[in-house]
Amino acid sequence: HDMNRFLWAAGNDKQRLRLALGLLFTLGGSPCLYYGTEVGLGQPRAKGPWREESRHPMLWGAAQDKALLAYTRQLVAARRSHVALTGGDLASHLLDDARGLWLFERRAGADRVLVAVNIGAEAQEIELPAGAYADMQGIAVTGKVVAPSLSVTLLSGAGA
Repeated sequence: HDMNRFLWAAGNDKQRLRLALGLLFTLGGSPCLYYGTEVGLGQPRAKGPWREESRHPMLWGAAQDKALLAYTRQLVAARRSHVALTGGDLASHLLDDARGLWLFERRAGADRVLVAVNIGAEAQEIELPAGAYADMQGIAVTGKVVAPSLSVTLLSGAGA
């Protein structure tokens, strides 16, 4: 509570907030959100000496970003259904600074989740390790995945 809200730091860009939330929920540790982040609560200006700018009242009703809330709930559900996201090992499969891509795997026992991160301005195709995967809606994905710009894409499955 003694710092600017993430949405303010990201220039009020909700896509960057979604990217940050995706990383927060897929990397190690316990995710912690400041109230209102899940519904797009921002602030009008940088924090002052009393930090009142970051402590606005909660957004309710139509003022909430329902799509952002749904995305946050999907991330919470993914952590609840995949032990690999809460305590699994992390292994990088691809790190391409020039393209702004990172493909990493979280694994715990038989549970495996691939996480495709695209910080680039354009959608990009990422080749997947051999295996059978499904996106979070259960749709089969093999060979390659297209990662939208500024996104985190989760795939569950088993590699070869």
